[in-house]
Amino acid sequence: MAKTQFKIPGRVSAQPRLHQRAAETQAYGTVSHQLPLDLEEPVRLGNEYLMVDKAFVVDVDGLHELCRELKNYSLSVTGRYVTITRHDGGNGLNDVSFAFPIVADFSILSALHGNPESGLQACLPPAL
Repeated sequence: MAKTQFKIPGRVSAQPRLHQRAAETQAYGTVSHQLPLDLEEPVRLGNEYLMVDKAFVVDVDGLHELCRELKNYSLSVTGRYVTITRHDGGNGLNDVSFAFPIVADFSILSALHGNPESGLQACLPPAL
């Protein structure tokens, strides 16, 4: 079966096409209930604080202690994230890692305790 060649009239360009006109789908700053979005109305209205109703803020030192007690967990801090890894087996193929954002850095505590991770606070979601 031969391939059909389609010819596009004019020149093909990646540049935006200016001066086009179309009907307005939704007025700026309004919420259209006709659009099929799978979001609740407060979220569509732009109140991003309603996206998470519960979260836990924990200190990284406490997470370190917990990982040491559980024995098959490890914790690492890279940039603005805390990563908790559950080790399952010797080869690391079944390890599972979760990264959580660091939301606060109380530098005075790290200077006081002599530990750069003291004073870091991570945000963990509640268990489902």
